[in-house]
Amino acid sequence: AWVNKNDPYVQCFAYGTGGDDKIKVEQTRVLEGTEEPEWNEELDAFDDADSNGPYDRFLFKIWDDDSTFDEDGSFDFLNMNDPDYLGETREIKVSEIDDCDDYFEFRLEVTRDGKG
Repeated sequence: AWVNKNDPYVQCFAYGTGGDDKIKVEQTRVLEGTEEPEWNEELDAFDDADSNGPYDRFLFKIWDDDSTFDEDGSFDFLNMNDPDYLGETREIKVSEIDDCDDYFEFRLEVTRDGKG
């Protein structure tokens, strides 16, 4: 039987205090052929000194790199090479992260509809 495992990656959306248009997006590497991804990756592009102002919240969206389906789960003939939407986390406020001098580890639930 043919089995197609996911090739997931994460987009991290960082929202700056300079306004809703002050968003920076970074992406992890793609993990090939896995159903239980774990990145343990550092994204150091979120510098409070950039033009977005200090970042106050983050959102993570998970995508499958070898897509053939749209966000509603329908087969997408026009965009067969576009990534599949797998889900996202809730927004994480920086105020929720305490005692973080160098690194912070946080396990987040991923949903497709934001309802858990």
